[in-house]
Order: sequence, then C-alpha cells, then structure tokens
Amino acid sequence: METMLLQMIKAFLYVGISALFIWVAKHMADKLSDGDSDHKIEEENNMAVGLRRAGLYLGVGIGMIGSLSGSNGSFANEVLLTIWDGVLISVFLVVARFVSDMVLLPAIDNDHAIQNGNVAVGLIEAGGYVATGLIAYASFTGEGGPWWSTLVYFVLGQVALLIIMRLYEFLTPWAVIDEVKKGNAAAGLMLASIMIATGFILKGAIAGPFGGWAHDLQAFALSLASGAVMLMVAFHHMVDKVFFKGTDLKTEIVRDQNIAAIAVVSSVKIALALAIGAVVI
Repeated sequence: METMLLQMIKAFLYVGISALFIWVAKHMADKLSDGDSDHKIEEENNMAVGLRRAGLYLGVGIGMIGSLSGSNGSFANEVLLTIWDGVLISVFLVVARFVSDMVLLPAIDNDHAIQNGNVAVGLIEAGGYVATGLIAYASFTGEGGPWWSTLVYFVLGQVALLIIMRLYEFLTPWAVIDEVKKGNAAAGLMLASIMIATGFILKGAIAGPFGGWAHDLQAFALSLASGAVMLMVAFHHMVDKVFFKGTDLKTEIVRDQNIAAIAVVSSVKIALALAIGAVVI
C-alpha cells in the first residue's frame, strides 16, 4: 500500500509539472504573438487561433512523455531533470515555430493570417507543434549519451522535418503556399498531416539508446530516408487509386477545398507513418 501511495504522489507531481509547462508555453507563445489570443478564442470563436493553441498544448504534452519515460536515479534527480526538460521543450516549441514560419511559409505573415482567421495557417502551425513535440519526445528517450545529444538530435530532426516539407512543396503539382494564403483549409490540413506523419517517422528514427555517434547518425539517416521514401511511395500510389477513384487529390484540394476528403487522406497518411515509424531500422 505504501508503494502504491508513493506512486500516486509521484504521478500527481509529474502531471502537475506537465500542466505547469503547458501554461508556460502558452504564455511564452502569447507574448510573442500579435493580439489577444484568449479574446480571439473565447469571444470571436477564431478557429485559426484555437488550432494554433491546441497544437501547442499537444506538442508540450507529447514532448513531456519522453522526459517522463525511463529512470534517472533518485526521485529528486528525476524531478529536477523533468523540470529542466520541460524548460527545453517549451523553448524548442517556440523556436521551432518561428523557424518553421520563416522556412515553410516565408511569404505569409503567420500571426496576421491567424489573427484574421486563416484556418489553413492555423492547421499548419498546429501540425508543426505536434511534429516538434514528437521529435522532442524521441530526443529525450535515449540513454547513455552525453547530455547535449538531446539538443543535437532535436536539431537534426527539425532540419529533416523542414527539408521534407520543402521537398513536398517542390513535388506538388500545384501552388501549395498560394492555396494556404487564400485560406484553403483543405491545403492546410494536408500540410499539417504531412508534418505529423513525418514527425512519427522521425520519432522512430531518433528514439533509442545512445550507441555512439557514427553508428547512431548512420542509423538515423538510413531510417529517415527509408521511412520518407515508404511514406511518399505509399501516399502517391495509394491515395488517388484506392481512395479517390472518381477524382484526384488536386481536384479535392484546389477546386473543391474538400476538407472531408482530405481528413480521410490525412488519417491514412498518419496511420501509415505510425507503422513505418515502428518498423524502420
């Protein structure tokens, strides 16, 4: 009974720490954003702001899972490390948001677009937060490496995420950013789902015990490359032929702005990414 009581106390403490850093991340993001986000959500029913906020909260929660998993010595040491990891996760998410804005949507003022209700941009930022949380989660789960290996793998994961997203934009036979600028929520949902799917693949490529830089970096590169290729091949060859027999993806996004259809496609993509992330070497 004593052991169970102690575990319950620990659980409440760790959940409290996680809640604290969700609150911290909220206030950090609000300070760096234009306008009153709470008012936009509560009084104006601004979906774009709500999506951005929801993605941030999920990103923090997912990142904290990596910090809370495993054992780091004494209880006091675990609590201190969890608090430190929470600080890092909050900073990671805020920095990643601005890097993502500058690289993925350089022609769009994200804050202005979201404050004015551009749901497409809100979806993309939410997807970016969730993907960043997955990368942070994986970066914190390794054991045996130097303390700064967490930062190295987080940066590698973030760079890989941005490269894959730019590659997708390049390969897409329509103007993705133009559709996002116009507030096409179907286009925003597609990009958000690709970011989340890539986040799951990166999680699989990064997570695991530290085995030496040469070995781990080689494994990361191979896992990422094979996972990304599998996702792209499966996506481009399955979607139109299996799920859109009477139409195609471009028509559903650009002409029809069909969020229902893209929600189905997004779920397929993320489901495949879950499987790929679990099996990549």
